[in-house]
Amino acid sequence: PFPVENRPGADGLLGAEALLAARPGEALLISPAGALTLVPMLRNPPLPVDPLDALTPIAALASDVLGLFAAPELTGTMPEVVARMQRAGAGGFNWYASPGPPALVMRAFLREADLEDLVHISYRGVPPALIDLSSGRLHLLFVPLAGALPLLRDGRVRLLAVAGNDRNA
Repeated sequence: PFPVENRPGADGLLGAEALLAARPGEALLISPAGALTLVPMLRNPPLPVDPLDALTPIAALASDVLGLFAAPELTGTMPEVVARMQRAGAGGFNWYASPGPPALVMRAFLREADLEDLVHISYRGVPPALIDLSSGRLHLLFVPLAGALPLLRDGRVRLLAVAGNDRNA
């Protein structure tokens, strides 16, 4: 048996800081990779230690594909949805993405699609965002695919695209 201490927050950095403060061999961190790779580069002021130098990765426990989901009323193909949002202009549509790398990828997509005027809505996690997406209060959502699959299968949200090199079953 071993104790589990959840340290959510700061895109995983609170857990990484707790690991670095622990005595060698007494702690193990399970965290999204972005907490140790991308997030530290975005910190100002920078972290006192580089997590990639101070920590040794052991294994990838899981991976998930990110999906760009739309509210059910946003019908059409990806280019048609983008064109509709472009015509609506500032404030016409909104979005949410999981914190960290997914949010950065979403912002890059919005910039590339000339949709930077879409309003970002902040949530305390993916489940409340999924509820709002399925009811039409939220328009776009970029999150790991697995959590949204039940709503997708029920037709309560639409999948516009997946992020990855390969087609996802």
